Amino acid sequence: MMHPLDKQLQAGLHGDFVTGREISKLAKPDDLRAQFNAGWYDLMDGKLQEGMRRIDCGRQIEVFGSKCSSFMPQWTLEAPRGSIVMVNLEGGLGDQIHGARWARELDRYGMKVILAGSAQLAPILSACPGVSAFVQTEALAGVYHTHWLPSMSAVRAFNCEWGDLNGTPYITSQPRKGNGSLRVGIRWAGNPTFEHEQYRRFDPSELFSLPDVTLVSLQQNAAASLPDHIERPRIATWEQTKSAIETCDLVISSCTSVAHLSAAMGKPTWIIVPILPYYLWALPGEHTPWYDNVTLFRQTEYGDWSIPLNAIRAQLGMRHAA
Repeated sequence: MMHPLDKQLQAGLHGDFVTGREISKLAKPDDLRAQFNAGWYDLMDGKLQEGMRRIDCGRQIEVFGSKCSSFMPQWTLEAPRGSIVMVNLEGGLGDQIHGARWARELDRYGMKVILAGSAQLAPILSACPGVSAFVQTEALAGVYHTHWLPSMSAVRAFNCEWGDLNGTPYITSQPRKGNGSLRVGIRWAGNPTFEHEQYRRFDPSELFSLPDVTLVSLQQNAAASLPDHIERPRIATWEQTKSAIETCDLVISSCTSVAHLSAAMGKPTWIIVPILPYYLWALPGEHTPWYDNVTLFRQTEYGDWSIPLNAIRAQLGMRHAA
């Protein structure tokens, strides 16, 4: 017989949130996995603090966040001005780009901020507002700081609810030069090693024939399979990826690190979200408090991407009509 929590996961992945919610109601306080799963439903119901408190239970079973080697206390709102806060950028590259937003909030509280993350992100994240330095995660403990903050749980430290979030851009971007047709960057798959990558990856062929636009591929290692009319800029580094995004008017992507970078730059970004969305997109609707410039196109039936893709084609048609 399937364990109730496995049944809950399968129900969620297939969009059966009624079953998932009923199982969440049975979550025992000492069952960390059950609490972690239940947190997603709290977020869906608009309870950001309660949801993140329960999702944080996943740290103890290593299904959420990343370990930190700091021996300093975690930062709280009571920390004195001038404290040196090491923000541990957790999770995948998209999570780290998303987590860099907290530097400007700490700066507003009078803190000195150091980001610790993946070295490949240093060139773009070191320039974020409020950042005094960027160190590779492995070197975190060797850099002096007075406090540290786990980026994926920072919303708890700031005691934010959904309406308190700052969705304005925090990565500087150059405006696109020139006129001409609408330039649309596209990406349809993320990290192939991600546990649930198969649920967010979709067939991109529907995007290859978007009407009256110039398409720019933001997908790595896809040149051989692309039609000739799609531009293929070099995106071997994050600086090159950022430059490629700057040439676009709009980015359309699955839930990937490129989507987070584009959104953080302030570029209009359309994210195609699977029926069980990542916790950041758990709040229903087509917009998200995390990014002012993001529109979410949600899958409504497991395995069927036609509704969000058709909605995208319709939206582009309206843009041209206007």
